[in-house]
Amino acid sequence: MFVNAKTGTAEGNAPGLVLNSANGKVDLSQASASLSKGRGDSVDVQVLEGKASIKGSDGQSKDLTTREEVKILTPLPQKPVAMDAENPEAVPFQWQGFPANSNVTLWVGPSRKQLKPLMKAAPNANQLMASLPFGRHYWKLVATNPQGSVAAESAIYKTEILARYAPTMVFPTADAEVPAVQTPYDMTFKWQKGDDTRQMTLELWADEQLKNKISSNTFTKEESFTAPGLKGGTYFWRMTTYFVDTEKPALGKVQKFTIKPANQVQAKVEFVPVQINFTMPEKDMVQYYVEKPRLGLSWKADKAENVSAWRVKYHTEEEDPALAQSFDVKEVQNTQVQAPVARPGRYIASIEALNKDGKVLGTTSSQILTVSPLPLLEAPSFTPAEGTLQASMDGRTQLTWESRGRCQRILADHS
Repeated sequence: MFVNAKTGTAEGNAPGLVLNSANGKVDLSQASASLSKGRGDSVDVQVLEGKASIKGSDGQSKDLTTREEVKILTPLPQKPVAMDAENPEAVPFQWQGFPANSNVTLWVGPSRKQLKPLMKAAPNANQLMASLPFGRHYWKLVATNPQGSVAAESAIYKTEILARYAPTMVFPTADAEVPAVQTPYDMTFKWQKGDDTRQMTLELWADEQLKNKISSNTFTKEESFTAPGLKGGTYFWRMTTYFVDTEKPALGKVQKFTIKPANQVQAKVEFVPVQINFTMPEKDMVQYYVEKPRLGLSWKADKAENVSAWRVKYHTEEEDPALAQSFDVKEVQNTQVQAPVARPGRYIASIEALNKDGKVLGTTSSQILTVSPLPLLEAPSFTPAEGTLQASMDGRTQLTWESRGRCQRILADHS
């Protein structure tokens, strides 16, 4: 767990954050720190910035200091790294404080005890770019001198790399043909924004070279926009997304649609956008299983009478979304499924509504959930805990055990 109480406040008006642990009371009011489980009931405290102190049971205080020799600039250990799920980028690692003429190597692993060297920085460099899959990673930096001996190393940090998804476009879909009874035509765009989306910009052009811009509009909470007075023809549009905690926009793919007279598209099924929302799982939900891991999904939708099938798509957090598994649910009234998965872990799922021609009428926002084995119950506590059971004169013996706070007894015949 990471605590960031060092937020620039003066020492006199700090928030007064104190952790009670088996080691004693740890004052974190002026510190940014990493907390992890130590041996037994102890807690390991690693100060990243600022200062902290621990007061033991004897009443004596001891200052906990940061490692002054090495400072990590990026990624910040108390903040996740979020990036566009459709266009993942390398993660920048920057530091200062290693000895001159040392070679720095990035070690990465799924836990503190399973770190392995991943890549080396250029000689005398203070940064490197590492491609890491979505998920949680533990890491440290190790510097070696020209003779190959370890000269210094950083503390071990944990960083979570999050997949961020652009708003889901409900209408128009890619290459849509929009029937217009008359022109000019008022074209309505509809989308579903993600939870971590803070701003969106919708751009519309009249040419494929994107030189003749018709409009550019910015939204924060809205989920629709009407572009008035469009003539018949083909138009190009793009949705740009700004996520929380980042200034770098995620540029969506340029799509197109065509406005045609209604009599030219009568043979095609009328496109009726459908809005779908998950009813399960809830955000960041953990689903437990006993024998085989499965994803339990359920959803609701408006205009379901226009839907001919549901398409369930899912993939692990580390996999490329383009390689997601999928299957169709033909019984439209069935809006819940149990999707088998190969192993426990974090998964990203979405649901699409299809018409009879297989066109997508709508899709949910992607949902993250964790599949985990159901924790086993604690073993019962037997009385007597050890030794030989002694039968009474009637040939019977008694064994008592305690399970989850209830005592149960059984009498067994001695043979």
